[in-house]
Amino acid sequence: LMPVPLEPTILVQPPFPPGSMPSIMHWRYNTALIVAISLHAVRSRPTLRLQPDGTFKIALFCDMHFGEGALKDAKTVTFEHTMLQLESPDLVVIDGDASSNYAAPHCSSLNNHCRDWYLNNWRQFTAPFVANGVAYAYTLGNHDRIPGPWPRGVPGDESNYAVADHWIMSQDAQNSFSLSEDGPTAIHGASNYVVPILAAT
Repeated sequence: LMPVPLEPTILVQPPFPPGSMPSIMHWRYNTALIVAISLHAVRSRPTLRLQPDGTFKIALFCDMHFGEGALKDAKTVTFEHTMLQLESPDLVVIDGDASSNYAAPHCSSLNNHCRDWYLNNWRQFTAPFVANGVAYAYTLGNHDRIPGPWPRGVPGDESNYAVADHWIMSQDAQNSFSLSEDGPTAIHGASNYVVPILAAT
């Protein structure tokens, strides 16, 4: 991604009467800066490389089932922090069922209650990766998505899901420490993607 040019002479062409344009120029300059920073934050992804000795350590977290109880969730977050600090992995893989649709409120695709509930869980289980600066990749299980009311959504048909697989992946991909991608719709499932690991520098 190429940065947006920020030189004021490019953004505003003088001459203008003295004192008439500084506020506009300042606004345009800051707007361009904000846009450039925002685009960089959205597009920049971690780069994975082998360690100089050729090793690469992966930590696997699966079936955390966030949302089934505040105390349980807090203990799981503590466990995540502890493992990350003890093991210092190069990559974390969330291997499905990070959030528990068993505990989800009754929702439909017409309201955002379940999306808000899911996002609260997601913020909790991804917070340790952000805090410890560890890249992660998210794959979905059968309990991450949240079906809507009857007729319930079924795998492969997300039209009646309150929280659909592809929506989850598109949300997670916005995290700056996430390597997740919303997979192709022509393939069953939403977490089909490749994570490159490069040679050591």
